[in-house]
Amino acid sequence: MGQRLFIPGPLPRLNQLIGRERWYYTSAKKQWGETIGWEIRKQHLRPMGRVFIQWIWQEKNRQRDPDNVCAIGRKFVLDALVTMGILSNDGWDQIAGWTDRWIVVPESPGVTVLLEEQEP
Repeated sequence: MGQRLFIPGPLPRLNQLIGRERWYYTSAKKQWGETIGWEIRKQHLRPMGRVFIQWIWQEKNRQRDPDNVCAIGRKFVLDALVTMGILSNDGWDQIAGWTDRWIVVPESPGVTVLLEEQEP
């Protein structure tokens, strides 16, 4: 049985963090970790074992490059899933794989995360 998580966005782009001072990354990671953690609680996710993840990146338009959109967003979401106890870790034993999809939804940017539990 799977679970669905939607995180309103847009999440930051990797290019926003490259070349910045370390405190900027740390601050962004903390802020987004709290935001994603709140969404995890609000959407009542429960702990899972090994998962396959489908990422659906919802953008306002096509201005941001797909790789730039998901690079740091995926890291922030996975770290929050671990911090909130939904996943025990984000390594090989917990993540079976993932797919990414990008769609334009001007009125609702963000990311939908579909978690499907897998056999170990």
